[in-house]
Amino acid sequence: MNEIEKNRHELEKWTDVIQNLNPSLYSDAVRLLRKAEKIQQEDYNDFNDLYKRVEEIKQQLYQMYVKTKTEYKKTVSILQGEVATTQEVLAKAEVVASLQDRAKIEQSKARLKQIEEYLSKAKQDPQPIDPNAIYKELAKIKNEAQSLLNTALSELEIKVYEETLRYTNILGRKPIPLTELLEYVSRKTNMPTQEVLRTLYGLATKGLLSVKVLVQG
Repeated sequence: MNEIEKNRHELEKWTDVIQNLNPSLYSDAVRLLRKAEKIQQEDYNDFNDLYKRVEEIKQQLYQMYVKTKTEYKKTVSILQGEVATTQEVLAKAEVVASLQDRAKIEQSKARLKQIEEYLSKAKQDPQPIDPNAIYKELAKIKNEAQSLLNTALSELEIKVYEETLRYTNILGRKPIPLTELLEYVSRKTNMPTQEVLRTLYGLATKGLLSVKVLVQG
């Protein structure tokens, strides 16, 4: 029975923090906790039956503990990834931002830092979080930064920039043949490859893209 109590306390801790993350899993965990509590309070005359039920509930409690913990850690990791993505967009917007937009950029950077620190702490010390509220705030910051980028860039630059990022996101961060990239962006934007190359150069000089070339004979 002591092991059931121990497993119950562990599960209770994680159940509390996933209520807003996965309502279905939360309900399953609550039902299991009630079942465990009921078993602890019942009187048994058949020791073999008691042993069997105790072992069964111990296993169920442990499995649910693993599920709830994994769900929480996964959600926090995804949110941290969204923070990193938003920081990248904001950094690019900062490069082209006008003087009057600098204050807004700094405010957004400070808020992102707060969210980053909050999530880092939450990962180490589990606590109830509201992922929808965080997603909403990150989307607001990202959209504002993207709007600044769109204002500072020409229509052609925006097309090349977006298609280049889309292509590199598909392939990951591995090296890409320059001709392959130029042909892809040219096809997607209906621009000549020479114009795509000139636009990429302009975006690179503005610090919005990092284009690296490896020449092999």
